[in-house]
Amino acid sequence: MTDITLSRRQPSVWWGAMIICGTVVGAGMFTLPVVMAGAWFGWALLLLLVTWGAMLLSGLLFMRTSLHYPQGSGYDTLTKDLLGRGWATLNGLSILFVLGILTYAYISASGPVYQHSLNQVGLPISTAGAKIALTLCVAAVVWLGTTGVSRLMTFCVLAKILLLILLFGGLLTQVNLPSLFASAPEGERYWPYALGVLPFCLASFGYHGNITGLVSYYNGNKQHITRALLLGTLLSLALYLFWITCTMGNLPRTAFPAIVQQGGDIATLMAALSEHLHVNALALMMSIFSHFAVIASFLGVTAGLFDFIADRLGWGIPQLRA
Repeated sequence: MTDITLSRRQPSVWWGAMIICGTVVGAGMFTLPVVMAGAWFGWALLLLLVTWGAMLLSGLLFMRTSLHYPQGSGYDTLTKDLLGRGWATLNGLSILFVLGILTYAYISASGPVYQHSLNQVGLPISTAGAKIALTLCVAAVVWLGTTGVSRLMTFCVLAKILLLILLFGGLLTQVNLPSLFASAPEGERYWPYALGVLPFCLASFGYHGNITGLVSYYNGNKQHITRALLLGTLLSLALYLFWITCTMGNLPRTAFPAIVQQGGDIATLMAALSEHLHVNALALMMSIFSHFAVIASFLGVTAGLFDFIADRLGWGIPQLRA
């Protein structure tokens, strides 16, 4: 088989980028302006740019290291070889804890949401049944491999972007620039709040569990993987910047303490933005957006967890056809 034939069969960079963006941008995006309100827009913008660069660089470094090992080698193989069995065990426990907790959280939180939606369309199902059905559906897609995940991720990400524009695009035309770039009140500083926001920003660009699958998916093609990571994280950054500009540009900083006191969730934030939003069926569209956001992040996290377990148990990652 010639190199030209192999190149033609190489999956598009687009599919890998959608896996990264779908994993990174979940329903937690809505909490960004609430968490960042203390640091306000200037620091929020700087922190997002810095953490995007740091997380992209760390992902590229992990990818380059992975290319020196057989395809399917993940955190466990690399850490054990480079740092020893003790560090590999500690690293494995931390990864299992993070991805396991996220997987549990998605199942636990999503069950009632999908139960309510299914009941509305005439499908009676319990909360436990909805959780089991959702878990089995995600497991089936993940079992099909990176190809199946990428296709579903693409649909979810495009749907999220379209809904975001329909829901909040009008807010961009109402942005109050003086409020957005306002200086700190006398006797107050923004930077202490920024220190507290930094860990949240780092977590908002978590996608590294998916790199092992991408290395196998692109058959170790460094250029394709690099472009997928760059495009996926850039698209995530653009969505984050769009959202904090829309919210902070329409709500003054003084409005956020009340939002936090009332829970700081998406419902409270939407209530505060209600006079600026002129969208029909807002609740329905928000519900649809949440469904797509949850399923995309759930898929990404579960795929990363599956890749880690496969590497830890020595299953390897099968070669997939695009």
